[in-house]
Amino acid sequence: MIKLIHITPRFLPAIGGCEYYVYNMSKHLLSRGYNIGVVTSKSLDFNHPIRIDFKPPFIARSRKPLPPDQEIIDGIKVYRLDTYLTMPGIIVVSGLKDLLNRLDADIYNLHEYLSNIVVSSQKILLGKGKPIVLTVHDITYASSISPIYRMLWRMYNRLFSKTLCSADKIIVQNLNDKKLIDGICGFNDGRAIVVYNGVDTDFFDPEKVYEDIITGFKRMYNLERYDKILLFVGRIEERKRIDLLMLVMHILVNIKGYKRLGLLIVGPDYGAKGRLAYMINKLGLEDNIVFTGPLTLDQLRTAYMVSDIFITLSEQEAFGLTAVEAMSMGKPVITHRWRGLDEVVKHGVNGLKAKPFDYYGAAKLVEKLLEDEGLYRRLGMNAYRIAREKYSVRRMVNRIDAIYRELL
Repeated sequence: MIKLIHITPRFLPAIGGCEYYVYNMSKHLLSRGYNIGVVTSKSLDFNHPIRIDFKPPFIARSRKPLPPDQEIIDGIKVYRLDTYLTMPGIIVVSGLKDLLNRLDADIYNLHEYLSNIVVSSQKILLGKGKPIVLTVHDITYASSISPIYRMLWRMYNRLFSKTLCSADKIIVQNLNDKKLIDGICGFNDGRAIVVYNGVDTDFFDPEKVYEDIITGFKRMYNLERYDKILLFVGRIEERKRIDLLMLVMHILVNIKGYKRLGLLIVGPDYGAKGRLAYMINKLGLEDNIVFTGPLTLDQLRTAYMVSDIFITLSEQEAFGLTAVEAMSMGKPVITHRWRGLDEVVKHGVNGLKAKPFDYYGAAKLVEKLLEDEGLYRRLGMNAYRIAREKYSVRRMVNRIDAIYRELL
């Protein structure tokens, strides 16, 4: 039995791509005989438990309760460290060294790149002589990030890249990130490897959502009023650029006349919903936008099923997991030529792509799919097939399992 420890800034019930990545991989490796633990913080989001920012009120305290010190989630042993404050890339915890010295493992997998927990853990683990894998979920910062955070990011790279580059293998999720890692670390030995993220294609399957479930979901969110539904899934924060989707809807609804078109926005509010609500009011889109908040996995699958097109113009995606989940449900994707999303979506094959942040171009692509039923069906069928052939979680776990065993 291989003992594996994941070290990640946050874990379920926190919501995010990294959190679900660690969970899905662990769940599948458990069935292959692994013994798995997760070392993480008690932080559930960027504002929990206390957030420090560079603008008033500077310090914000979350009212969410703290998760327990230890628990078992679907067979995964989770160890949570006392957490005092959070800010992008920084989570202040206590007891990390003592916990890692107490937990023995055959191999350690660190997650994220922009995280002080990862750097601190790697410094502690280097003395153990055990294999270390670093999984980079996103190495670049969003263009909307403040100048102060850009300065901190550059400083972080200068101070800690040497430590991070000492990992035995570095897993990245797109080719651009591999080039960046190779450049930062000076690799030419294949230590940085691209392993595409994977979704559970057995779960995200349109055959698993029945008509009565669809009817109930539509009734719950009053979706029967729409002829067609666009869908966005993700955290409601600035770097996801949901504001651009509002402009897409403005063009389609108010200029092109698609009055019975709806946009379903699924995900927790990370501070941007207030500004979006203001935009919706100013653009007269109150009848066309629906926020669901966070959903259970079963509800999320239904949201994909009731929608017609998945759309995202996010500026912070190393891969685009939600886009692949939509593909697995047979939905075409409209996005822009941006980093990880550009690799996942092939224009005219499983979706359509606009120029980066071109909301007018994205609106034209939506209109094209709404008017061309043949193109819509072809892209949806290709999306379903490609998700299973290239982006299944089983394929991802096979590759990572092989990496672990090679290092051992």
